[in-house]
Amino acid sequence: MSIYCMEFTNNEIKQHFVEYINEILSYKIDIQFFASTYERIDISGNDSVDTIAIEDGDLMIQFAKSRTSLFIFNEEVMFIDEEAKRYSYTTSDIYGNAVYEHNLRELDHKQQLNMFAEILLCFVNASGIEIHERAITGDVKNNYYYISELKEYVLEAKNTSAGKRTKTFGNITINY
Repeated sequence: MSIYCMEFTNNEIKQHFVEYINEILSYKIDIQFFASTYERIDISGNDSVDTIAIEDGDLMIQFAKSRTSLFIFNEEVMFIDEEAKRYSYTTSDIYGNAVYEHNLRELDHKQQLNMFAEILLCFVNASGIEIHERAITGDVKNNYYYISELKEYVLEAKNTSAGKRTKTFGNITINY
């Protein structure tokens, strides 16, 4: 049993991230898997998946046990284990990034991986992203000892689609 809430197996990634994406989309997208050595790997192999690149690499996800990072057009959206927020991350680690501020430990691996897939899918046909932030005014527990103000984030997908949709994941809202 891991002490981190985001230590995923390849099978979990395949089932709850890759297959979930394939269920949602009506077409196939290019998904590539990489080990921590940056070598391309087969998800069914023995090497653990560290990073996944979607399409041309403008959308990526990196698994680091205590943190999962979504890279969307060079912007980082961080999901940090509540236990790690208190002791392993500093202001400079999160500065300039959108950070999910709800309890990841309340979600099982399927729910976490499905959420990551849903967020990335909001940007599949986009050409860029804008991130807007403001102070959280609601009752959200601050797990950091050195940050006095948590933030809400609005991620705006740059795309040409006529109809805009909105999805909210905790303190992160996506308009796409």
